[in-house]
Parts: sequence; C-alpha cells; structure tokens
Amino acid sequence: MLKPNLYDLPEIFRDFYQQDNLVGASGQLHGLGSGSGSTLNNLLIINSLFHDRIPLRTLEIGFCHGVSGLLLLSLHELYDKGGTHHAIDPFQSTAWDSVGKLQVNHWNLDNRFTLYEDFSCHVLSKLCLEKKKYDLIYIDGSHLFEDVFVDLYYSLRLLEDGGVVLFDDSTDPHVAKVLTFIESNYDEFLKPLDLVKYRGNRIFDKIKYKAAAKLKFSQLTGYEKQSDKYLRDWRVKLERF
Repeated sequence: MLKPNLYDLPEIFRDFYQQDNLVGASGQLHGLGSGSGSTLNNLLIINSLFHDRIPLRTLEIGFCHGVSGLLLLSLHELYDKGGTHHAIDPFQSTAWDSVGKLQVNHWNLDNRFTLYEDFSCHVLSKLCLEKKKYDLIYIDGSHLFEDVFVDLYYSLRLLEDGGVVLFDDSTDPHVAKVLTFIESNYDEFLKPLDLVKYRGNRIFDKIKYKAAAKLKFSQLTGYEKQSDKYLRDWRVKLERF
C-alpha cells in the first residue's frame, strides 16, 4: 500500500520512496526516513511547483540520500523534455556512503544527472564562470549563515529571469537570517513565491500552510527572480537585517 499523499508523485519516485532502507557503497543499510532527506510536505510542494513551471534545468545544493534529487530526476523523466538535474555534495562518497548516487544509477536516471563532489562555494563559482543557467535551485546544504549566504549569492547569478530559488529548513536561525536579508535588501528583484497554491487541494492543508508561512514556521521558502537588477551599485545602502 502506498504511503499517504504519494499518489500524485511520479511512479519512479513512488517506488523509490516505498523502500525502508537504501544500500550504500559499503553495503550498510541507511534508513530512508532517517531525517537526511526533504520532508514529504516539501516534496509535495516541489512536485506541484515542477508541474506548474516545468523547469528544464534544476540544481540542488546538498544531495545526501538523494530524496529530493530523485524526485526532480523522475519529474524530468516523466516530462521527457531533455531536462537535467545537477547536485552539489562534498560528502556524498564519504558521510553519505554514495547512497544517493547509487539510487540514481539504480533507477536509470544517470543520463540526466551530474554530481559535483565538492563544496558549493567552489562549484557554484565554477558554474558561473561556465555561464550555466538554471530554472530551479533548491538550497539544502550547510545551514551555517555564511554558507547559505554564499549559496544565495551565486544562485542569483545562475538563475534565469523568472527562475525559482527554494530554501529548505527556513526556520533554522542561520537560514532565517539569510531570508531576512533578502526581505530587507533584495526585495526589488526577488519576489516571494506563494507556495500555498502548491500545497494540494485540501482547504485545511492550505489554510494551515498559509498560517505557518505568515508566522515564519514554514520549512520551505521560495522566491522568483525578477531580473538581473541584483547587480547593485557599490554605494547602495545596506538595510538592517
């Protein structure tokens, strides 16, 4: 029997998500529900957002067991429009025992996938130099303020106009501080994305999610890039955050 709320997700991802344990390169079993992946609520929102916008180039910072990555890859496979997914994780082959990478291969999604096993500050700057562009970026790597800020800095340069950047664990103090900076200083070119519309069809779920977002209790926060106006004059005033 399917776990609750999985019926709207792609078949490949449903089959992946039904597993209790994933096997790493060492042969060790890793629990799928061990807290190393995005929550089901986040996954359902990302799924609905993808169907609404159909981004062709997606990037995530933080890969772990590959949960959100498998969802995005299976959505690319479902639409079959040549979409690709890139992921950044310096610890995939060490702390994460290559679990995510092995799952991508197991489900035959490796032809759409590129993994960068290095720190995001290195990889993102390289992607900028290569003039890469993405339609959707999911930030869920290190939660230290300085790392999240650097991820934001480069993500803005990598996003297409109209592209979306998502932040997981928005209630974490480090992440929340970056979001406060966005609201205080980047409000002209990063428009808050109303994720309530992607929360499903149940009115109760939408009301609950809207209340959580207003009180800043929501774990997922999104913004749409308006234009390249983020290249600000060096004399611009810094608003308190």
